[in-house]
Amino acid sequence: MPPSQSYLCLRWDKADVNSYYDYTRNQLQPVLLKIENAIQLRESFSANGIDQIYDDIVSVLTTGAKLYVPTGHKNFYKFWWNEELSALKEAAVSSNQLWKAVGKPRQGPIFDKRQLCKARYRKSLRDVQKLNTVSYTYDLHEALLAKDGPTFWRCWRSKFNSRLDCKQVGGCVDPELIANNFAH
Repeated sequence: MPPSQSYLCLRWDKADVNSYYDYTRNQLQPVLLKIENAIQLRESFSANGIDQIYDDIVSVLTTGAKLYVPTGHKNFYKFWWNEELSALKEAAVSSNQLWKAVGKPRQGPIFDKRQLCKARYRKSLRDVQKLNTVSYTYDLHEALLAKDGPTFWRCWRSKFNSRLDCKQVGGCVDPELIANNFAH
């Protein structure tokens, strides 16, 4: 797997789920029939037969995902984005285009509307981003108060996702030597 794809995630929230379900249902039907026939004939599957069925299922699911589920980096889509922001952005863009079309005046009703739409959009954007920060800070705080270590660290990793794997300490790469140096 190339390094650029190692951080890609399936975005099920943006997927064409109905098409994915239809595709997988149709493609998995022969696999299901193969299993049902073996059960009716009271045949047992060899290790190779089980591996083949497993490979068939995985192949169908991954192909369906490639066809109908977009991929993106973990934080590519702004999960805090909502319909109100879309409407405000659209209003800001259209008022800006109108302003440009009439020669970019520095005063008047068209200029005033452009400035108002732009200010509303920016303020709403800041408010939603601030609310997002408060939300995950609150989640971390609650997990700490509950003394729930696994939940706290799960929340921490989901929000910050900064896993640094240290490969070298003080010029040493051998874990035992690093531990000995640290002990001294």
